[in-house]
Amino acid sequence: MSIATGLAAPAISALPAIPANPDRGRVSARLMRRTTGIYAAVCAAGILPTLLGASTAWQAFGWGLWLPGGAFLAAGGWAWLAFLVSVAVFGLGVMLWFVMGNLVAVPVAWLGAAVVGALTVRGPLKPYSVELIPALTAALILWRAIATQRRRRIERATRERRNAYLPRALAGTAARAVMAPSAAARELDRDMLAGLRYVYDRALQPLDEFQGFDVIDQFRESAIRYQLNYLGYALAMAQCHYVPNFRGYLQQAQRNIIEKFLDRRVWSYWRIENALGNLKFNADPIGRDNIMLGGVFNANLALYAAGTGDMRYAAPGALTFRLDERTVFEHDARSVTATARTNYAASPFCLYPCEPSFAFSYCNLLALTGIQVNDRVFATDYARSVVPEFRRHFENEFFDDDGSIIAGRVTRTGMRFHFFDATFTRAAYCYLAHPHFPDIAERTWAMLREERVRFDAAGELDLALSFMDNLDIGNYRRTNAGMYVELLLAGREHGDDEVADAALRGLDRLHGRLHAQGSLRHTGLSNFNNAHVVMGRMMRRHDWRRLVLEGPPPAALRGPVLADAPFADVQVARARSDGADLNLVLYPGETAHREPVHLRIEQLRPCTDYTVTGAATIKLRADDLGNATLPLVLRGRTCLYLAPAHC
Repeated sequence: MSIATGLAAPAISALPAIPANPDRGRVSARLMRRTTGIYAAVCAAGILPTLLGASTAWQAFGWGLWLPGGAFLAAGGWAWLAFLVSVAVFGLGVMLWFVMGNLVAVPVAWLGAAVVGALTVRGPLKPYSVELIPALTAALILWRAIATQRRRRIERATRERRNAYLPRALAGTAARAVMAPSAAARELDRDMLAGLRYVYDRALQPLDEFQGFDVIDQFRESAIRYQLNYLGYALAMAQCHYVPNFRGYLQQAQRNIIEKFLDRRVWSYWRIENALGNLKFNADPIGRDNIMLGGVFNANLALYAAGTGDMRYAAPGALTFRLDERTVFEHDARSVTATARTNYAASPFCLYPCEPSFAFSYCNLLALTGIQVNDRVFATDYARSVVPEFRRHFENEFFDDDGSIIAGRVTRTGMRFHFFDATFTRAAYCYLAHPHFPDIAERTWAMLREERVRFDAAGELDLALSFMDNLDIGNYRRTNAGMYVELLLAGREHGDDEVADAALRGLDRLHGRLHAQGSLRHTGLSNFNNAHVVMGRMMRRHDWRRLVLEGPPPAALRGPVLADAPFADVQVARARSDGADLNLVLYPGETAHREPVHLRIEQLRPCTDYTVTGAATIKLRADDLGNATLPLVLRGRTCLYLAPAHC
């Protein structure tokens, strides 16, 4: 299929330069014109009381419509202190809007200051203060226009500079790329297994417990839902590329992560956000403008079904979100995907909104994963309609003239967000976009590698940092570890082991490695970013892309599987089948046992004899259901090969 659908990787030499796009920003400009028109109408209404000689209170209220606290500014004198307070309160309202989608806070802060000013201002307004308001408004508009034009000139110059070096940079990324090992050679090493143990410790606890999670707030990046997602993605990565024929506690951990989403503590925040952001009192988390749960949760659902063949969550009502005894929202994997498709189609940007009014590139590229994988699982054709339209709007509305991806826009006004324009987000786009738009991902990585990645004399990363690069968004602590984490994943996805290995060393320096009860994590690093690290340790070139577009080999779903192994006693480093055999590499758990462990093998040919070779030579016979139990004493790394006896 074409590059436009994101389903075929172009050759490096075919990657386009950054185009001069005449359609860039048209939807955003239209929304901005509408917003400007509304503001102009409000200002016209605000000046009428002064032109008509209305009372001081009405005049003050009218000037309060021009600017937050304008009523106090018009009064002059000591009332200017109240103006400054009003501006601060308005800033708080904007922050609440950003943090929790609280759109109500902005007009309440603005209009509230106008009303309070009208009720408290005494005496005639000061002429010099009244004249200051239109002058200040005009100055702000002029400043914004000049800044916008200056930014665009800089972006156009940057585009020319980037187009000059891109052929060399792309050739460099291709030359540095280390190919992923063959499927037959892939095996989880001890650090990977210890990292997965960190994930299992959180996923296998009872569904109503969240020990080891960062529980700070449920509105922004530290929310439990984001932690659950990346724990789930790490398990999907292990299953797809290392242990596609292992079920057991891996499959149980994946189900637990999915079902933890149904805990109202994870999703009931939406009742507040939807009410304050959309003025809707529907608490259904799988609905309008909630990509941050429904969209990214859909990716976990799809990856689970694709990796295991288990369709339990496709049954009607399989995913029931219960707010209380009377309020229940019944969903399933199909309805979650259909809702995502509807949200993409309804958005003016064809980007599924996050919080009410906001659309972010990061979330949308991740949510497209669910669309792509579900097409494979349920034989739907959503990607064919969603992905090309998404790309058209994405390139037109979410790219600067210099080819940089814009982090986010306000869907109601078209305004852009600069807050998340940082090295760590640019690195994230390099792997998140790869399954859908490989040319964009390759180009973005080449630019990031050329402009942001530097090594010091000792071979360690030496990076220019933004404010956001110095924040672990999973726990809001000051550290640049989050940037190292995203560079780890981006480097692995593009086969740049030099960057990825340096990122791991940087994490070791910043946070140290803590081994505890068989698990491995970085101390002080958020659960969200520790889950990223687990995934990054396992990834190799194009692994995220293959996870999304291909998944485990078909033989994994029809061949023999290691269906059960004791979690405390067995670590599974390889489990792979060609459809008839089963190739296993196992390690003992933390506590060595002389007693045999019992491995449950399923999906064998019923009533067929099998030979097990490797650490032991054993004859097995499958029962009439195709199941067998294999007793085995594990001593260090243990290789087993199971095949029909006649082979």
